[in-house]
Amino acid sequence: PMDINNYLLDLKSKKYAYKTVLTKLQIIRQVCDYAIINGWLKTNPASVIKIPKGLSKTKREAASEADIIKIKNSQGNTFYLFAFVALYTGCRRGEILALQYEDFDFKNKTISITKSVYHEPNAPYIKKPKTQAGNRAIPLLEPLEAAVKPLKIKGYLFTNEQGNLLSNQQAVTLWEHYCKETDITITPHQLRHAYATRLYELNIDENDLTDIINKVN
Repeated sequence: PMDINNYLLDLKSKKYAYKTVLTKLQIIRQVCDYAIINGWLKTNPASVIKIPKGLSKTKREAASEADIIKIKNSQGNTFYLFAFVALYTGCRRGEILALQYEDFDFKNKTISITKSVYHEPNAPYIKKPKTQAGNRAIPLLEPLEAAVKPLKIKGYLFTNEQGNLLSNQQAVTLWEHYCKETDITITPHQLRHAYATRLYELNIDENDLTDIINKVN
């Protein structure tokens, strides 16, 4: 326990944020639980450890309306479709990179979220949700439908020149290039926070709003 505590204190001294330190402690606890299952430990030394006090907690700023307007007007720019999907679905980066054209149900106006891309360390792989709750259908909003439907492509929406899933570096480079072209300074994650506003703008039934947002979050 002392070793683990000293490790967390070292992270604090290096100005790591609360969420990062918490994540690392959770991983240590999981590793120790695995060791108990395999008979390598009798107790979990991380179970008595608490997060050091005084860690910084950063609040992500939502995308500004000026950035939102730039994204709405960015059709034709490199990687604009990725920004559109992020803005009008609230999906995570990995979920967006895993989308295929057939995931879009234009008749019922829904998008099926059934998989996600993860990178290890740079190579892309597909993973399925760990729980059934991870599979969900979200509304296909009109602006996104107008951007996706004419594509009529087979397979994944976002691929490299060889038709393969984007590596982590390729995705990062494309997003950075898009930001330079459009003069925006936000991350894809910030667009998730703008999703609720888009639902209100497009007059989604109020009874459905809470359920939709909870599924995305």
